[in-house]
This record gives sequence, C-alpha cells and structure tokens, in this order.
Amino acid sequence: MSGTRHHFLPRFLQEGFVSRRTSGHRYTWVFLKGAPAFETNLSNVGVEAKFYSDGNPDVDERITEAETSQFAPLVKALRDAPPGPVASAGIPELVAHLEVRTRHLRESFGKDAAALLSKYGAFLLDEDAAAERFLQYFLREGHREEARKRGIPPHLLSAAARARAAQLKEGLRPTIQQLASAFRTYSVPAEVKIAHIASLRRAIAPEGRALAYRGLQYSVRETGEARFILGDSAVVCVLVGETRFTPLLDKDANLRAIYLPLTPNRVLVGAADSEELNVGDFGEGSARCSLEFFIAAEESDYQRGLQGMIGSAADMLTDDDMQAIFDEVMREQADGN
Repeated sequence: MSGTRHHFLPRFLQEGFVSRRTSGHRYTWVFLKGAPAFETNLSNVGVEAKFYSDGNPDVDERITEAETSQFAPLVKALRDAPPGPVASAGIPELVAHLEVRTRHLRESFGKDAAALLSKYGAFLLDEDAAAERFLQYFLREGHREEARKRGIPPHLLSAAARARAAQLKEGLRPTIQQLASAFRTYSVPAEVKIAHIASLRRAIAPEGRALAYRGLQYSVRETGEARFILGDSAVVCVLVGETRFTPLLDKDANLRAIYLPLTPNRVLVGAADSEELNVGDFGEGSARCSLEFFIAAEESDYQRGLQGMIGSAADMLTDDDMQAIFDEVMREQADGN
C-alpha cells in the first residue's frame, strides 16, 4: 500500500483470483451481500481511504514493509509449491497478520460494541429502573469505603442512606440523563478505528495469535475445479465438533484447522491433527465468514449460490452472546462482583 488508498484485503491475496488481464490491468469478480456480482479492477477491491491512518502513516508503512518483504513472497511460494506438506516457517505470522488487519475485524467489533452500547443506552432510558440499580450499587459499594473511613459499621450507614432513598434516587437522575446523552452521541466507528490502529501499531502480527498456529501441520491442497473464493476475512478457522467456520479464533476455541485460499483451485491448510478435512466445504466457509463480500476468478452458478451465504457466520458475537455479556454486566452491578 502507499498513498491514501489502503487495501484492507491485501492485493497480494487478490492476485490469486484474477478473472482477466488487459494492458497490465487485472480484474476480479466481486460478490456483495444482497447485490448483483460485478467485475472490476483489483485496484477498486477491498480499499478505503486512510483505513490505516490516524494522521500518522507509520502503521500503513509497517504493513507495506512486512507484506512486501515477507508475506507476499511467502504466499507466492505457496502458490508455486507442489501440492502436499509445506514448511511452516512464516505461516503462523502470516495468519495472525491477516486476522488482525482487515476491515472485517474492525467492522465486526464496531457492530458488536454498538449493539452492547445500544442495550445499555436503552436501560438508561428507563430512569426509574436505572436510578434504582445505581442506588443499590452505591449503597453497597460506596458506603463500604465511607464506613471504613469513618469507623462505622457499613450496615448502619447503608440503613441511614436507605431512609433517604427517594431523595438519593432523584439526585441520580441528572447523572443518568448525562450518561444517556453521552451514549447517543458516542461515535463507535471513530473510536473503534482509533483502537484498531493502536493495536496494529503495537503488533501487525500479534505473537499470541501466531503462537496458536505454530503447532499446526501445514499443506497445500489442490482441486480439479474452481472451488475456492477469497472472502473479506481472508483466513477461516474450522473448529472441532460439527463443521463450524469462524473468521477469528477465540482464545477458548478448540481449533481443528485454518485455511487460506490461494487460487480458485488451491488452498493452504493448517490442521491440528491428521483427520481428513473436506476441502470441498471451504468455499462455503469463506462465504459464510465474509462480512460484506467475497471475490472469485469467475461468475458461475456456484459462486452465485455462495453469495446468499455471505455473513451467516461472520459475527464475532451472536445475539445470545451479547445478551449474556449485558446480563453479566448488570448482574455484577447488582452483586458487587
């Protein structure tokens, strides 16, 4: 990357899914969620102005340097290698890098953060319920410290405060109204971008993520027909149990394999054991884990069938997960844990 147009889906990966070349230009088919497929120049795919910039170009420069010197040559070597086992050198770092650099990660995190904030914002709109919850928290937590300072048994101080509960609740209303207003004006996309860039500034291939992939057995698999697409998550993880695809490995997940599509008929697979994987399912996995789009070297019934699956396994958190997190936050406030 260079300049202000940053490719959040790396060009060196897109190169494997070129549909045609004309006078030095390379094209690919783009399949968006809920829109007709179209063919366009690679320069227009997976790109956003200043995606890695917060006014300082250092993150974009570090990514460009690492991909030019290390990751792009590695992917080219994997495309050229004969099918079969390959040395793992550099692959765990490549996978970790691809996981954390994409728009998919930023948008997914932003979506989940916005949903959780929305739940809490809705809670604040019920001022009576919010005031009661905060009052109970302050009675329990705030008075413990105050009682300690004064040398008074906490339950005596809390009993005195409860006698003034109605007055205290009314006093909390302005704070609740301010919080509700802050939630309405909070810019999730801006804050998530700042956090994402800061994270990449610390590490463009986090060691903790790379470590999770160092014990895998890597190989290049090849099929006789075009079965692979490149989703906007790039890498896809396969979890143990029922075939379950996910775009980002959770620290508690039981990893079965990861895969990275290299060309329409070639894929890099990292497996946790020798159990055979059905690579024919990988096209479906890439589509399901894509948040907004995938690209392919051709437009056919196969790709159009996958298009309807976009986003079905893209979320980092399910609705049940978010509700559980919200419930836990509220429970901790109630219990004082």
